[in-house]
Amino acid sequence: MVFFGLGTLPLMFGLSLASKFFGSQMRFKLQKFMPILLGLVGVMLIVRGLGLDLGPWSPRVIAHQAFIAICG
Repeated sequence: MVFFGLGTLPLMFGLSLASKFFGSQMRFKLQKFMPILLGLVGVMLIVRGLGLDLGPWSPRVIAHQAFIAICG
């Protein structure tokens, strides 16, 4: 956990500094857009989890992984 914290510290610090460069109108637009983006990521993860074989939306299943999933 310490290493995870140390690894994310530079990014979090950088984001806090970057927010000062955006105007209040840009921050407002980002706050409106974030729930939409989060919803799209959630739908993408659900579709990937269902394994519907929808091209780039679905991961490739390797034969032995499918065997373990079916038999396991």
